[in-house]
Amino acid sequence: MSPEEKIDRRLVEEMPVGYTHHRIVADEQGNPVDYIYLDVNTAFEKLTGLSSQQVIGKRATEIFPAIKKEDFNWLDIYGRIAAGEDKTSFKQYIEPLKRWYQITAYRDKPGYFNTVFYEITGQVEAEKALQQGYSNLSAILENTIFGVVIIDMKRKIRWANPVACQMIGIDKAEEIIGSHCARYFCPQEQTECPVLDHKMKLTNSESILIRKNKEVIPILKSITEIVFDGEEVLLETFIDITERNRVLKALHESEQKYRSLVENLNEVVYLLDSEARIKYISPNIKELSGYSVEEIAEMQFIDFVHPDDKTERINRFLKVMSGVSEATEYRFLKKDGSVVWIRTMGRPIYEDGEIVGVQGVLTDITDRKKAELEIRSLSFHDQLTGLYNRHYFAGELKRLEESNQYPIAIISADLDELKLINDTLGHAEGDRYLQKGADLLKANVRGNDILARIGGDEFALILPKTGFKAGSDLIGRIQKKVDKFNRSDDKMYISISMGLAVSETKDKPLEESYQAADNLMYKNKLTQKKKARDLLLEKLLSNYYKQKGMENFNEKVLDLSAKLGRAAGLDQKQIDNLLLLARIRDLGMITVPADLLNKEEKLTGPELETIYRHTERAYQVASDSVKWSKVAELLHYCHERYDGSGYPRGLKGEEIPIEWRILAIAKAYSVEKAVDIEDPKFDPVLVEKVKEIINAGA
Repeated sequence: MSPEEKIDRRLVEEMPVGYTHHRIVADEQGNPVDYIYLDVNTAFEKLTGLSSQQVIGKRATEIFPAIKKEDFNWLDIYGRIAAGEDKTSFKQYIEPLKRWYQITAYRDKPGYFNTVFYEITGQVEAEKALQQGYSNLSAILENTIFGVVIIDMKRKIRWANPVACQMIGIDKAEEIIGSHCARYFCPQEQTECPVLDHKMKLTNSESILIRKNKEVIPILKSITEIVFDGEEVLLETFIDITERNRVLKALHESEQKYRSLVENLNEVVYLLDSEARIKYISPNIKELSGYSVEEIAEMQFIDFVHPDDKTERINRFLKVMSGVSEATEYRFLKKDGSVVWIRTMGRPIYEDGEIVGVQGVLTDITDRKKAELEIRSLSFHDQLTGLYNRHYFAGELKRLEESNQYPIAIISADLDELKLINDTLGHAEGDRYLQKGADLLKANVRGNDILARIGGDEFALILPKTGFKAGSDLIGRIQKKVDKFNRSDDKMYISISMGLAVSETKDKPLEESYQAADNLMYKNKLTQKKKARDLLLEKLLSNYYKQKGMENFNEKVLDLSAKLGRAAGLDQKQIDNLLLLARIRDLGMITVPADLLNKEEKLTGPELETIYRHTERAYQVASDSVKWSKVAELLHYCHERYDGSGYPRGLKGEEIPIEWRILAIAKAYSVEKAVDIEDPKFDPVLVEKVKEIINAGA
């Protein structure tokens, strides 16, 4: 290999994205019918869970047998690329790997093509979960008393609830979808938006709404940024304050004249003196707070305010007393101790040119707050684990980059063997595996630490004001939690690979530290992968035997197999392999869906094929094992029968390895059924030997 080729190869190996090199296989007419893996890089192994040894030199249909049955036509796309079409990029779900990928394919030379790809499972799942979350919120948003619209960054209206439609004077939201927001809201901001252009935050801001018939009505609105359909958008909530403004004006002009009107409003009207004592409050305060007007007469307004909001509320009161009308939101304490969210609009009361108090209204906005908080939570949280998601994690990296929280440690963590769990026990158990792994990580996180699920089985932690030693200690504590769980849970084995990197100062970008931590995690994963897989499989297999009530049966099989092996002339190495084979003989069965194994009705052809293929899956699993690889090949023969009636190859007689001829008889005798010498399924010579062993033991 030339120096240039060495450099090129090193670049390929160090790429953070997956790389593959293929040759198209065509039929006699030149149509693509398959493609062969000629080369892959290290990132390919990490992103797919497949090793280079498993794929290089093999056809795609060997690795993914169902590829021709999928709706997505891989062979057509790759065949056209290899034939000379321009490169193409697409995202696609690969069923056997249970993952989403963004893939770019391009031609190498005639008949050959390359791909580069990266995993986007987390992104796709987050988008789906977020979309589902918005569906769940629609009931809240559509039944709230507030108008709600969603506006994109081009100032176009994307969504509106029924209250918003009613206030605008239209029947359906479709009538305004795509319209410029300034047509109906804040027309004075047609060319310049305070939120988008000046990054201002609007909470309870007085504005106007222009109805379809050009009528102008006053509104009180709040705007917050959320993520909707994977895009940053503005969520605007508003309420008609026409009646409120009229009442406040009326109250100021003649309190007695309009008192009956005030007392019949849904909102609570109040008057405070210059010392914040309550001089008047409308009777409907009892519905809001649980207190009667008489009880409230002895209280100050600050007595209703949540402790965390008191300082801010006092400052707001003083601001209104200085002559500034002020709208605020805060948490209001009810008589029974519960908390509701309140919006208040306070205005100064003037007498003879001097400010003598504050007047205003209280509106219960608890429903709106819950909806806003849930939307924000959905934007930043992973729905399965409840942890922060990749979007939030990326934002925190940027925020902390300019902070004074250094040193900042970052841990990249990967939940090992999730694909194996999904393939063997199903996705419901895979979800439980993810949730438990998340819980073990979360158990060691401090209040200001940030733990996020980045992708399918990937997690990351940001640890402000944490050096290398403290970060290493945290990894140690997490590992102890994992070990304790594995000792106590007899159904699941969890393994978490972790890597740590630290940015001591702003000179080292946090993204760089994250990549360094991720690279270390991957190295650790490669080191412990086979050990973790073996321990997980042992626990799965042990649990399978327990569910079947086969613990005692297994001991009988092992004992009789050893005796029969010695009687048949096997040496000690062969006997050791025989006993290992006896222990893992049903390895393939744990990969068969439980509903198939327990199905009482007659199995269909495809279902039988799924069961018959468990011997091949057992071979694949054992081949990748440290302990079991030496007997992996023998697992192909577990259902062959001496008379040729078995599967998958229909072998007969001594074509079947002696280990399986011995195990077939040992299993039959261990369930206390005498083996008939005439039964053609068993080796007659070995049957005679086992009878001699049993008779000698009697």
